[in-house]
Amino acid sequence: MVIAKQYGFTFKTVAGCMVSDWLRDSVEINNRITENILAEQYGNEWKFRFYHDVDNLYAKQLRFVSKFSRFD
Repeated sequence: MVIAKQYGFTFKTVAGCMVSDWLRDSVEINNRITENILAEQYGNEWKFRFYHDVDNLYAKQLRFVSKFSRFD
């Protein structure tokens, strides 16, 4: 969520286990529009950079937790 916010978008839960074809198609269309906007702003490789940033943040969190879990 933190990294997505930096890129100007958020993740939203759309439905539970039951998803209609209409809902899936609607989400697909909206995702395509959003991805095109992000590609215009950040270039076609935006998704690679986004996931790279997510992986880096996750690694930092793991290092932080491992340092302080020793004190439990």
